[in-house]
Amino acid sequence: MILLALFWSAALQADAIPILDQPVHLRSGAEREWDDFPEQAAGPALRLTFAAQPNASEYALSLRQRDVKSATWTVRLNGRALGALAADERDMRALLVVPPGALHAGANTLEIATASGRVPDDIEIREARLYPQPVRELLREATVSVDAGELPVKITVVDSSGALMPLAPLGDPAREAVRTGVVYTASGRTRFGLPAGDYRIFASRGWEYDAPSQPVRLRAGQSGRVQLRLHREVTLPGYVSIDTHVHTLELSGHGDAAVRERILTAAAEALDIVVATEHNRTSDYSQAARELGLERLLLPVRGMEVTTATGHFNVFPLPREAPAPEVRERDWLKLARSIQDMPGGRVIIQNHPRDLHSNYRPFDPSHHLSSAGENLNGRPVFANAMEVVNSGAMQSDILQPVRDWLGLLNRGYRVAAIGASDTHTVDFVPIGQARTYIDIRGLGPEWRSRQKELFERLARGENLVAYGLAANLRVVHQSRRKLDLEAAVYGPSWSASDRLTIY
Repeated sequence: MILLALFWSAALQADAIPILDQPVHLRSGAEREWDDFPEQAAGPALRLTFAAQPNASEYALSLRQRDVKSATWTVRLNGRALGALAADERDMRALLVVPPGALHAGANTLEIATASGRVPDDIEIREARLYPQPVRELLREATVSVDAGELPVKITVVDSSGALMPLAPLGDPAREAVRTGVVYTASGRTRFGLPAGDYRIFASRGWEYDAPSQPVRLRAGQSGRVQLRLHREVTLPGYVSIDTHVHTLELSGHGDAAVRERILTAAAEALDIVVATEHNRTSDYSQAARELGLERLLLPVRGMEVTTATGHFNVFPLPREAPAPEVRERDWLKLARSIQDMPGGRVIIQNHPRDLHSNYRPFDPSHHLSSAGENLNGRPVFANAMEVVNSGAMQSDILQPVRDWLGLLNRGYRVAAIGASDTHTVDFVPIGQARTYIDIRGLGPEWRSRQKELFERLARGENLVAYGLAANLRVVHQSRRKLDLEAAVYGPSWSASDRLTIY
């Protein structure tokens, strides 16, 4: 535990009590979560002492946090629980309610700690301030109206330090999804409240568009207006985009996204297709798409994540009420057969093969020889696709799943490469952050009604994978001694490539 003391001087600004103004690195567990964190942390808890006067009314505690993976980090004031840090790894500010009477005359103690040491979690607390206003009042000191056009978009708000800022939604709640620093809006327009201060407001629509922004200075009681216009910078002719791995809180029981929010975020990230892959149940988001009037922009597909103790598999497209296979089956061949026999399931994806679930990692080096694509435990590969990029489950060695996939190809398996988000949240892992593009050349504009052919193409590997960039490789000429290739690399103005590697 680290102990810091900072006593407030009346000479400082009267509307905020500074508690912490320097970053502190904390760690849950004995191991580093990421290689880029320092080897040593300040400890598993932070204790700050500051001076204040008793509060007869509600105050607001502002914390700036970064890289918080676990929701087990609790915040206490003088031993009284105020809440927990948001489980979000981005640089962001959180506002917690300080009830009347929580502050003492003289010395007060703020503690941030976690009781869980089972999962490594390196976090950083960058700033702590106390405001003598209720949270609701602070978030409505000023208002902003944003006009970003006619299409669904994502609006992002950061303060002058680049941290995501809490805001008060003032738009149509039925057509918006709001989280810290973010508003997804179906109409392209929104309105929200903010504390007085300096901000930058962005509009975005997936990686195929630019990300225009505008600085805003807001004073208390002021109403600001921002107009942003997006331009499409990336077009992949003959391809449609799909996220094959998404979840909702309503249907999977974890995360924070409602079905309505899932569809809204998919449309605002400019996806063409979204597959419902809830755990061990057939799901379909079509009704939400119709209610939001977004079915013209987005094709929802019925699917399932088959979640077992020996791996997770996304299967689609499925008919209505398709039963789940025997997910508790321990016999690998019987499990594989039951998944392959799912009606209509033309695509079977091996999900996040390097992730540990139920104490089992499908491509663990103890039983999978990556370079040769061989399972040493005798379990044959039966999936016809594999996630090579899962933006919700990134590891320090981001190319290891790619090498695993190449090993399968070298062994003779026909396995399609898949990019997906595996998102369970509205914005922490954005839907479509990693995505797949299916080749629809020859299917014509009626590709939506030709799902059998569409997904057979995906299963055959007629696709591209994108994660902020996408590349297409074409054989121009081939002879016995020479292979002429043409590479096309796609990316928006805010992303760049400096190296092309051909395997």
